[in-house]
Amino acid sequence: MAKGKLPWSKKTKLEPGVVYLKHYPSKGRAIPTERADDWDPKTQIFCERYKSGLVTEQLPKAEKVLVVGDSACGKTGLIQRYCKQSHTEKYTATVGGDFNFQPYSIFGVKFELHFWEVGGKKEVKQVSQQMYGGASAVILCFSLGEERSLHHVAEWLNDVKKENAADPAVFLVGNKSDSFHMVTDESAETVALDIKAEYFETSGRTDSGVSEVFERLAAVIFERSVREFLKVHTTENEVIEAMLAQGDHVNQTPGHGASVVDRFELQTPVLIR
Repeated sequence: MAKGKLPWSKKTKLEPGVVYLKHYPSKGRAIPTERADDWDPKTQIFCERYKSGLVTEQLPKAEKVLVVGDSACGKTGLIQRYCKQSHTEKYTATVGGDFNFQPYSIFGVKFELHFWEVGGKKEVKQVSQQMYGGASAVILCFSLGEERSLHHVAEWLNDVKKENAADPAVFLVGNKSDSFHMVTDESAETVALDIKAEYFETSGRTDSGVSEVFERLAAVIFERSVREFLKVHTTENEVIEAMLAQGDHVNQTPGHGASVVDRFELQTPVLIR
């Protein structure tokens, strides 16, 4: 499994020729994306046409992300740190579920991720499962300080898949990276490969690795959404393919390699600490 910093981490310096997620101070955080030549050229051209009003149909404005895992594994701390830039040492169990959202703009196209955090207590699990449907992605959380929580992530994923016709994008997140580790890198990476997930390590207390999870998540979901849109709206897809055939690329470098979604679906997991 590949290890290292993501190319669009929060430490990335702004460079000429790099497209970044635009930031609206009243609505969200400044989050840089990947280099423009890492995106599918279809996505780039679609966004240019979409924001110019040349696409008549509407792209989905929001996508649902489930956040699941055992009780006290750090789900709330992860979401609170990212969405509200806050952290509390006091533990309060999530009963049923909780909801947060984050707005983005990629290549000038606005969209939102809606985070549905599901309570991890067994006694409310049946009720919580009613929230599983319609998910574009799932964040499977476990605590790096409790090995048992890692062993349960496959069960959580199976429950989610039962309620979703299409397989959601899967992200495995080891929380509490600032505390003593009972879970080894090898154990977590093996599980990630088994469930075909990208793996990240985070700390809600120190904010380590948190932004990287959601930046990657946003990029994958957005490009997947565009691809699904073009599958349905074949006329728009044909227009974009004709533009590509004529060499009408948007910030495209020949031989750029796999795009955002391609690299996700080729399963090249990245460990973030």
